[in-house]
Amino acid sequence: LLVLDCPVLYAREGSPYQDADGRDWPDNPLRFALLSKIAGRLPGFDLLHCNDWPAALAPLFTDAPTLLTVHNLAFQGNFDRAWLARLGLPEELFSVEKLEFHGRLSFLKGGLVHAGAITTVSPTYALEIQSPGLGCGLDGLIRQRRDALTGILNGIDTEVWDPARDTYLAQCYDFSSIEGKGSNKKALQRRLNLEISDDPLIGFVGRLTHQKGVDLIAAALPEIAALP
Repeated sequence: LLVLDCPVLYAREGSPYQDADGRDWPDNPLRFALLSKIAGRLPGFDLLHCNDWPAALAPLFTDAPTLLTVHNLAFQGNFDRAWLARLGLPEELFSVEKLEFHGRLSFLKGGLVHAGAITTVSPTYALEIQSPGLGCGLDGLIRQRRDALTGILNGIDTEVWDPARDTYLAQCYDFSSIEGKGSNKKALQRRLNLEISDDPLIGFVGRLTHQKGVDLIAAALPEIAALP
């Protein structure tokens, strides 16, 4: 594990991408271009694996084989053209064949152009992003690079996560003994200092974005709160 220690760029209140008020850090291009540059110039690696726009410029800075994984094409890291010079990138990169995207500098497009291979989170998504409807303006480029594109299905290891033998559970269970789920629920209630009861326990794991349906959850909160 190698850590890039630069407090002036990274030690901030809020998220890695936005301040506490939900506004993008204005120097995000510098912050993530530096991350990509350092990663690309580290010696001795067989493969550089980049994930999404924050690391998508790394293929520009390395001679090693590179793989770019696209989790969500809608987040592209598009910035003002002036950042090209500020980041020390040559002017010839600002072209429709390279980093230019509707007059702006696109980190993700740079990765899609320069990465040796591209993967996505499912075979279906790999097909969807080649279409105008879900290609977010990059579908033409992705179709050009379809020979380098592979969709790998997101999921879990069904042996490691098998509830019949998962050692992290308070009580293992399977389809013939699902009452074990109740024991696990009570263990979770105790861990979270909730009242131990048989009432429904609702949980949500995901990014706080409409793409994950969090707006539907917010709209349903009054009804949810009215439940036992």
